[in-house]
Amino acid sequence: MFPAAAPGYALILLRTSAAVSVHLDLHGHLAVGRPPWMIAVLVCVSLVLLLGFVTPLAALATAAIEVVPLVLAADNAPLAAFLLPLRDVALALLGPGAYSLDAHLFGRRVLILPQRRP
Repeated sequence: MFPAAAPGYALILLRTSAAVSVHLDLHGHLAVGRPPWMIAVLVCVSLVLLLGFVTPLAALATAAIEVVPLVLAADNAPLAAFLLPLRDVALALLGPGAYSLDAHLFGRRVLILPQRRP
């Protein structure tokens, strides 16, 4: 589903929020001790989210990326930090919105199913 107008703009903000949080985490705890290929993957996931391409998959990947450090440091993680992965799961369920690459490539289509004959 690709909602337009205000919901579409809200989904742009949600996608941007998810992409920026991954990018900011790269400058923090996600980049520490990571191989360069993993950092490249994180940058790609961030860009894909920003553009709105394969958004449900990218959002779930982002949720997984943000959950791992929280689970490993569960005793020191504030409760508010667990809300970030929830944002990503919500984005995966809502979809990219009308102002995304997904909407441009896969847009709304009407399916006409043939009548079943008895």
